[in-house]
Amino acid sequence: MKKLIAIAVIIGGFAFQAQNALAGNDLIFAEKKPVWGFAPADHTYACIGSYSNCVSTNNNTSGGSFVVSGWGNTAKAQCYASCYMKYASNGVCHQHTNRVLYPTGKTLPVSVRGYVESWYRYGAYGNKRGPYNGKFSFCMSRCANVQ
Repeated sequence: MKKLIAIAVIIGGFAFQAQNALAGNDLIFAEKKPVWGFAPADHTYACIGSYSNCVSTNNNTSGGSFVVSGWGNTAKAQCYASCYMKYASNGVCHQHTNRVLYPTGKTLPVSVRGYVESWYRYGAYGNKRGPYNGKFSFCMSRCANVQ
């Protein structure tokens, strides 16, 4: 009986992955690593599908530790990753990572050092304040029809 349950769970997992793959979805995940300078904080980046497809505001996309993940449309994640972001004017790496995570419905957790401060200043996606306010809303419109 235990073997049958284990086989059913494995087959169910493959079916879930196959269904997501057919829908253009894959695992999108974020990682963090410490940055020391002005103040202790964590640099974040997001990976779309695999470690060979990671994106960040400064191309620093290796050596981190897992933060959060979810299933999402990879084409939309790529589109959001390419949207304009002026670093420190309408967001930092935390907001860029959240943009890539957007198709999963998840954002960075408050355990990421410096995220609470950057969220307060820029919002979750980098469109809260500043001269570039609304850029992510425009980006969402641009990426809405991406399949």
